[in-house]
Parts: sequence; C-alpha cells; structure tokens
Amino acid sequence: MTYMGWAVKNSSGKGKHEYLGSPDVMVVVIPHLVFVVLPAVLVAGALTAERAIYQEHMFPLSGKKNDDYDLKLKGKRSLSNSKQSGKLLSFLSMERRIRKVLCVICLAVCWKHSMNCRILMKAYEMNPFIHFLGYGLSIPYLLAFAMYETRSR
Repeated sequence: MTYMGWAVKNSSGKGKHEYLGSPDVMVVVIPHLVFVVLPAVLVAGALTAERAIYQEHMFPLSGKKNDDYDLKLKGKRSLSNSKQSGKLLSFLSMERRIRKVLCVICLAVCWKHSMNCRILMKAYEMNPFIHFLGYGLSIPYLLAFAMYETRSR
C-alpha cells in the first residue's frame, strides 16, 4: 500500500505496477498521528515546561521575593546581589539551549507535516487551501503559537 493505492503487478509481467484503490487509515492517518500530531503535542508541552523552569530559575535571581517583603529595606541592595548576578550571567550564557533544540524539533515536525500534505495532495488531487485548510494549517499554527507564547519577555 502506497499513497497512490495498492501496488499490483501488471498481468503482462513488464514490471510496471498498477495502483488500485485509494490510501486508507493504515497509510494516511496512523503515520500522521505517530509522526506529526504526537510529536507536536509533546514538543508544545516541553516548550511550556521549559518556560516554567526558566521562570522558576530567573525569579530568585531577579531579586523579587514572594515573602519577607519589608518596607524598611525597600531602597537597600543586598550584599548577595553580586553573587546572584554571576549566576544570572552563567545561566544566560547557556541562552536556553533546550529551547533552541525544541525549536529545531518544531521545524522538523512542520517539515514532516508539509511532506504529508504534499503526499495527500498527490494522492487525492486536492487543493490544500480549499479542501483541507484545517488539516494543513493546524499543526504549524500550534507549534508557532507554542514557540511564541513561551519566548522570553
């Protein structure tokens, strides 16, 4: 089974294949779910988790405190600020490498999705903007939205 249908040898034996039928669930839906939808959801979740870890790491280094807010010490700086700024610079030198790797994975998932769309266009002779707009743009939109919302501000 290919994206053009079931491959059947010609009865004349010339080696050419004839294609019967049309692609079914086994060829279209399952690979799309396994290689596009599942990785897209996992990467979006990983981007969100990375953003939460980044915020948790940056919150104590920024000098803000949830508790122990004292109005008397409002204008004074702590002596440990130099130590905290050193930690901040070392963390920023990493420049969120995990996020960069996840963005590369997002691009790979979008590439695989575009290849699936191209195969469906060939198999069903469909226009991606008229016949399957929701299918063609949903995964790239999800990944772009996840990358946009989890950026550093």
